[in-house]
Amino acid sequence: MKIKILSFKLVNFKGIKNLKINDMPKVLNIRGQNGSGKTTLMDGFLWLFFGKDSSGRSDFNVKTLDENGNAIPKIDHEVYAVINTDGMETSFKRVLREKWVKKRGEEHPEFSGHETLYFVNEVPLSMAEYKAKVDAMIQEDLFKLLTNPLYFASLKWDKQREILFQMTNTVTDKQVADTSDKFTKVYNIISSKPLHEFKRELASKISHLKETAKELPSRIDEANRNMPEMPDVETAKTTIEHLEKKLSDIELSIKDKFAAYNQKNEANKEKMEEINSLHLKIRNIESEIEEMKFQKQKESASEKRVLQSKIDELQGRVISKNQLIQQLQDDIKNVDSELTSLRENWQSENEKQPPEVTDDMTSCPACNREFDPEKKQEIIEEFHSNWNKSKARKLEEINSRGVGVKERKTSMQNQLSALEFEVKEMKGQIDVAKEDQDKTPEKQVQFDDSKQREEISTLKAQIAELEKQMSIPEQPNDSELQKQKSDILSKIDVEKNKLGHVDTIDRIKVRIKELLESEKKYAVEIAELERMEFAVKNFEKAKVEMIEKDINEMFKYVHFNMFKQLINGGFEPTCEITCDGTPWHDLNAAKKLWSGIDIINTLSDYYDIYAPVWIDNRESVTEIPETKSQVINLYVDPEYKELYFENKKNVSDSEQGQLGF
Repeated sequence: MKIKILSFKLVNFKGIKNLKINDMPKVLNIRGQNGSGKTTLMDGFLWLFFGKDSSGRSDFNVKTLDENGNAIPKIDHEVYAVINTDGMETSFKRVLREKWVKKRGEEHPEFSGHETLYFVNEVPLSMAEYKAKVDAMIQEDLFKLLTNPLYFASLKWDKQREILFQMTNTVTDKQVADTSDKFTKVYNIISSKPLHEFKRELASKISHLKETAKELPSRIDEANRNMPEMPDVETAKTTIEHLEKKLSDIELSIKDKFAAYNQKNEANKEKMEEINSLHLKIRNIESEIEEMKFQKQKESASEKRVLQSKIDELQGRVISKNQLIQQLQDDIKNVDSELTSLRENWQSENEKQPPEVTDDMTSCPACNREFDPEKKQEIIEEFHSNWNKSKARKLEEINSRGVGVKERKTSMQNQLSALEFEVKEMKGQIDVAKEDQDKTPEKQVQFDDSKQREEISTLKAQIAELEKQMSIPEQPNDSELQKQKSDILSKIDVEKNKLGHVDTIDRIKVRIKELLESEKKYAVEIAELERMEFAVKNFEKAKVEMIEKDINEMFKYVHFNMFKQLINGGFEPTCEITCDGTPWHDLNAAKKLWSGIDIINTLSDYYDIYAPVWIDNRESVTEIPETKSQVINLYVDPEYKELYFENKKNVSDSEQGQLGF
């Protein structure tokens, strides 16, 4: 597909007030001093399609400024171009426009922001529709690759490498494996999984093994430092045997000391159980007396209790009713607040007036529909009618809600009056019951418990006799024997701890042996994996060298180095552009332009898209490689204060326009 600019126009764009170029040739040379507007042309072309300037910025200043550096208000900023794509002509236009709105009651309109308008073949489109039209012609990133000689070199090396690798799919892993027997093992592995995935697995395994192996020497050293000294086993066993015999003798002495004490305590235990049984009988008799007293009191207090129950019931009902009264009072307050709010809403809505429709308005203030001059009055009348109907409907809705709320308030007030009357009635009943209760005489409680009191006295005498028969034995003093026992147990623990070191030493020795074996095992595994990693790198290098050869055959002047040799003999992937053996960053401006156009030519052939190439600072190179694309050369030439179109004949003043700076 060939993309060619047929005509190009800028209006009030970055200082260019009115510039139009018709019948643009395949090669257009534009000359001018610095600041004359050469780069502005390129910015305008990129802004037309992508909304960005030649530096990739979307927030650059598009407007034309006055002599004080202020943007000139109320003018459109426009870029227009007619593009030929394989013989089909399409016009594109982008307009940045200020929005000025006159508010009701204000004399002058106010600035309220910007809007961008889009047109294709003079048909207005949304931003999404416009972008779809541009993308159908060419994507933004691809456009930069095919129109800017320096863009490819500005990309990161891995992105350059990705683009170049997409251009050649001729080299297969099988072809690389066939070049050497040493690649057979690698090929057999990567035939079942992607090469990049296998490389990540290798790197991860090597890293994990190295980290683990790195910890082994310190773990072996720590185990050695934690190993206790070997004890004298036979001496420790003999000492334990001697101490355990002494311990047995001491425990026997303690047992003999407590034999008589325990015997006396056993006799006391039987008497104590009998005393407890007698105390239980006394408590049962006392409970019987209390029950008799309660029953007599219950009989004497029955009339007062009935009255008290009635008072308690009425007081509970009064509390419950008062709670309902409080709730209704709160609800009535809320309803009053709601009615006040509805009245205010109704008043506010009733005072609203329809928006003023002035003669300078071009669209309906309600639906933003543009006025048809012949039907403008009809639309305005329809708008006022609809507005008044809407207002009446809202007022009716508010009024209807208010009536319902007021009815709800009346119902609650009726309930409140009924509850207050009931509370008053119940309080009167409570006063009557209290008067009756005060008039009811108290009855003296009388009952005979002499028999029970006599029985309690007999039981207490039996308890006193048993307590006299009890003798509390003196507890033997075995503190010295207990101290000797504790000392012997501590000495036995010390000797047993020594014997425990034998198991600890054996366990640590086994662990050290395991760690040493692991160290050897990891070293073997790491070496094997590193050999495989090196083989994979060589395989990848061989493949890229074959791809590199195919890629470089596509270009006439530039050469790409896909690997960088390292000091340790290894290599790492890269993508370095060279021309005549000189790296890109060391090339002069002329060589960079020459190399960039060579890259554009190859990419254009690959994508089969030939787009206009903009060459800034064209004066830095005397000639450029031949290209199938349209070329716009921008020369810095101090001879021309205004833009000069060298190979565009008969450019009139109206076409060429003037710069605003």
